[in-house]
Amino acid sequence: STVSRLREMGLEPYIVAEATTVVIAQRLIRKNCTRCAVDHKVPDEILLKLGVAPDKIDDFRKLKRGEGCEECGGTGLKGRMAIFETLRLTTSVKEAIYKSASPLEIKRQAMKDGMRTLRQAALLKLMAGQTIIEEVLNTTVADEVL
Repeated sequence: STVSRLREMGLEPYIVAEATTVVIAQRLIRKNCTRCAVDHKVPDEILLKLGVAPDKIDDFRKLKRGEGCEECGGTGLKGRMAIFETLRLTTSVKEAIYKSASPLEIKRQAMKDGMRTLRQAALLKLMAGQTIIEEVLNTTVADEVL
């Protein structure tokens, strides 16, 4: 949506495309408490709804969830970490901007060019056992663009 906002400010598409090299979005996501985190099994259906590819489900077998302890105040979560979405203005993304493509069309092209979305970054933290499903849902939006 950054490209759209710049356009709404009156910048021509060619200026946005040529003057921008990268756009970064950042969110903070809460971390599992390392003291009380235990293994946590999640049904495949939930992982699929989160956007995990069917062939990647097995990578999500070692999830963690804090049970709650004195250190985390009984929440199971302690601290925060950043997740990032980095949009590099590749040639094909610039072409979409020149054509005044919608934010959705630009995102589709960027994902084809290898952009990792906020949801994908959060899922990597989930897979590593660093956060929980609720945090993924609360801090990111689904990637229903392809």
